[in-house]
Amino acid sequence: MAPAAALGLALVAVAAPAPAAERVTLDGAAGPATVRLADGRAVRLTGVRVPAWDPWPARARAFLAERTGTVAAYHAVARSPDRYGRRRGRVRPVDGGPGLAAALVTRGLVLVTAAPDTARVRALLRRERRARRAGRGLWADDRVATPATVAPGGFRLVRGRVRRVKRLAGRTWLDFGPNWWEAFGVILEAPVRRALAGRGIAPGSLTGRRVRVRGWVTRRNGPALVLPAAGLLERVEETAP
Repeated sequence: MAPAAALGLALVAVAAPAPAAERVTLDGAAGPATVRLADGRAVRLTGVRVPAWDPWPARARAFLAERTGTVAAYHAVARSPDRYGRRRGRVRPVDGGPGLAAALVTRGLVLVTAAPDTARVRALLRRERRARRAGRGLWADDRVATPATVAPGGFRLVRGRVRRVKRLAGRTWLDFGPNWWEAFGVILEAPVRRALAGRGIAPGSLTGRRVRVRGWVTRRNGPALVLPAAGLLERVEETAP
């Protein structure tokens, strides 16, 4: 139970039935990845996050504002609002087309933040790969980081080659630079390390491999990312963008 709780997962003996979709009308944007409903509620779209740097928050917000008046199906994924008063859920126009989160991903306006543990998230990641290969939106921005350019602060996607793997104070570190005390590093806590092993990825096997990771970057000597979940580390083929 403890590892699952650390990753924010809920384990129940019998899954509760998913709530039925609610028919709503959109009334603009309440944030870069948050849409306002005509009744005043704000819905934070799940599974995606807008990069913190300009111009992407404004562009994502403008995209949502353009959907004002759209009739949509709203699927709530949490019973209670968050500390900012926002609901969390999925929103899809009833006249067809992708959901709002998928549309933002397709345009390169957001990063996928959820682990690929559901068919929906795997579909979002496929859309993200297509947007990245086409250089749409933020994927044409050089602030989508490499280990040499990543800076602390914000949710980031970083791609680079693992120089070494070491154990330190019960954690596993993936070092991406010659000087571990100042270079970018990824920290694998024990639950994530075990989950990676369950996926057939031994941390030691990543030495010399290119990987793509996503998560919050903070400063620990150099910039560091504590991997939130095993599915947020991808091994990258040498020819992949």
